[in-house]
Formats: sequence, C-alpha cells, structure tokens
Amino acid sequence: MMLPQAFETGVYSEITLPIAHALYSILYLTFVVGVVVLMQHCLSEKKVGTCKVTLRRLVDTVFLVFVEFFYLLVWNIYFPFRAIQLLLIIASALVYYYHLVIQTELSYYIAALMFVAYFILVVYNAIRLFFSTTVFCQRDMSIKECVKESWYLTHNRFNEAFYAIALALALAFVLYWFLTIAFGAFASIVLKLFFADFLSNTFVFIDEAAMLIGFKAAGAFALGPVLIAYHYAITEGYVQLASHKSSSHSIKRILAHRTLHKKSKAPVRKFAKKRKR
Repeated sequence: MMLPQAFETGVYSEITLPIAHALYSILYLTFVVGVVVLMQHCLSEKKVGTCKVTLRRLVDTVFLVFVEFFYLLVWNIYFPFRAIQLLLIIASALVYYYHLVIQTELSYYIAALMFVAYFILVVYNAIRLFFSTTVFCQRDMSIKECVKESWYLTHNRFNEAFYAIALALALAFVLYWFLTIAFGAFASIVLKLFFADFLSNTFVFIDEAAMLIGFKAAGAFALGPVLIAYHYAITEGYVQLASHKSSSHSIKRILAHRTLHKKSKAPVRKFAKKRKR
C-alpha cells in the first residue's frame, strides 16, 4: 500500500527503482496466493469440495482475471447482449469522436446516454461473472468453463447474487474503515511518543509523520480481517446459489423421470367364466 505513493514521490533512485518494482510484483503475487488459499479454506469450511492448489492453477488464476475482464467489458456470453455491448462500444466511440470534432450538446448527451447504458450492462455482467474465481477454486475446470459456469450459476438468480455481493462489500467497507480509524489513532499516538524522543524540536513533522505512518500501517493491518470476513460472506452466497441450482436440477430430473417412465398399471386378470355343462 505504501509502494505506489513512493513511486510517485520519487523516493527511489534509478538503481533501486527496478528492485522496488520487483518487490511490488512479488507482493502482488503473494497477495494472489493468499486470496486463493483463503478461498480454498472458506470452501472447505462449508464442506464443499476444492481443487488441489498447484503452481499451474495459481498462474491460471491470474489469467482468469484477464479473461473475466474480457467477457465483462467486450465479449458478452449471452449472444443478444454481446451484440448490444459491441454496438454500444462502437457507437459511443464514434459519437465521442464526433463530439470532439463538432462540439454540440446533442452529441454530448447521446454519448452520455450510451455510456450509462454500457455501464449498466457492465454491472450486470460483473454480477453474473462474479463467482468465476470461486468456481475455479472448487471445480477442476478450464478458465473458459469457469466463466460460463458462473454465468449459468446466477441464471434467474441475479437479485440473490446482487444482494449477497452488495452485503459482503458493505460489510467489508464498514469493517475496514472502523479498524483503520481505531488502529490508526492508536498507532499515531504511539508513534508520536516514539518520534518525540528523537526529534524534540520539530513537533509539526512529528505529528504529520506519525499520522501518515500510523494510518498506513493500520490500513495494511485491517486488510487481513476484512478479506477474511469478505470471503466468508462471498462463499456463503456462492454455496447457497450452488445448492439451489443442484436442488433445482434434481427436481427437474425427478420430474423428467416421472414423465418419461410412467407407472405401468397392474394387469387386470380376466377370469374366464366357467361354461355351464
């Protein structure tokens, strides 16, 4: 969390800058591994089968994010939505270019309406494809199959998926800021007392440095429990959607079996009448 700000302020020299970028890449990959392991643990806590974590699957998780963004922003899985999404991209680009050449209010409003329509479609796609990574951690499927499975998992269940994701995000947001403010205030006081022993003449610098470092460290510390609570909530929503899908499939199979294999009626035995002698 501190490295991007350090890159912008020019703290690192030309020699140490590649080392800092390498460190940032290692931290990012470590974060990805931690998220995958956390999702595996959440799924195992819900008594759901998980796939074995290998180096190949960790690399595929990174590729899964890019594939998911491609289906999210450009190539919709549902064909009618795909045509609408591509038309919105092309039309909005043309209208925006026309607005740059001939600046009129009508072209501006049309471009804004197209952008709003495209944004609504992207939000819809994000909800439908949200559980792609969870499916990838649970089932032994390819990247494309996991994206499609998440789409089919939320079929006719968009509202339930939206409420589950919104609740998990709201919980993570509130918990993150509560922990950041609480631990940041405490860390700032401790660091202020620590810096005062060494820099007794520059009190303004002490206050600014203590607050900056304290709240940065608190934000990094709060990220751990927030991610745990968030993934537990997301896993709970995924398990409920998967159980509903499996139960609906079993009901359909039972109905199909009863329709195709009707119970055969018991044969009626006809007793021949005894002939009168």
